[in-house]
Amino acid sequence: MAEVEERAATDPARVRDWLAKAALAPADRAWRCTACGARHESWRSVCESCGAFGTLQWRAPGTYGQILPPEPTSEIAPPLVTGPALSVGPQGAGAAGGG
Repeated sequence: MAEVEERAATDPARVRDWLAKAALAPADRAWRCTACGARHESWRSVCESCGAFGTLQWRAPGTYGQILPPEPTSEIAPPLVTGPALSVGPQGAGAAGGG
């Protein structure tokens, strides 16, 4: 629209308004690989950039699934097993061929 206004040569302020709106508009969505972020014009089963299978999703730029590191905690995790050792199987069944 800014180009149309510019060609009409009516009001330079309207051209600046359209350019400002374009600068603030969200980016167009596209097929993006969640593994590497590559942009594709059409859906494919395999990303042509990194070769990952089934990773193309219809998304806006910058939203391809960044993995964030876990937040640091001040607590120390409790041990997984507490108390006496766990016994495996019924009592006395440890002998080979016994029964």
